[in-house]
Amino acid sequence: MRSVLFPGVTVAPGAVVHDSIVMHDTMVGRGSVLDRVIIDKSVRIGDGVKLGVGSETVPNRACPDHL
Repeated sequence: MRSVLFPGVTVAPGAVVHDSIVMHDTMVGRGSVLDRVIIDKSVRIGDGVKLGVGSETVPNRACPDHL
């Protein structure tokens, strides 16, 4: 799904990588979802993690200065 996976990336069964860039030697755990994120090299993403998931129209209410 329009993603770039560098050499050495492992995506476990049930994981979804969508519109993302995942750099060298990264592991994505079972059932995880990566949506519109950039992941640095040698990162371990655990099982069931959701990164970048959600509507881009929802404001960051917890930290509005971080937009």
